[in-house]
Amino acid sequence: MKKNGLFPGLKRLVCDIRRLARLDVELARAELRTKARNASIGVGLLIGALLVVPLALAALATAAILALALVLPGWAAALIVAFVLIVIVAAAIGAGARLLRSAFPPLPRKAIEKTKEDLKWLTRRRKSTPE
Repeated sequence: MKKNGLFPGLKRLVCDIRRLARLDVELARAELRTKARNASIGVGLLIGALLVVPLALAALATAAILALALVLPGWAAALIVAFVLIVIVAAAIGAGARLLRSAFPPLPRKAIEKTKEDLKWLTRRRKSTPE
């Protein structure tokens, strides 16, 4: 009668729950290892691509110089391409600096001004209201 009782079934249930929990943890570990491996490969590929971008830009600049050199002297073609690149860089620096200036200091200026106005309004209202 003990073999058919409640305790052996309960003991078996507890063992099954432990085994399932252990298997779930192993599955989570395996999944995280796979994700970490994929993330590291992805980061490596992105870094590799970022290292190649300057080479591609240099090749494009060289192609532009060579194309202009067909109708202009080589030195003039190189100066024109360099000037265009400097203008592009200067515009990017100006836009980036303007955006950075607007972000610092990182205070919500409009909200602060609105709160000051609200406080002034409350102060005036309190003074004008008879107690």
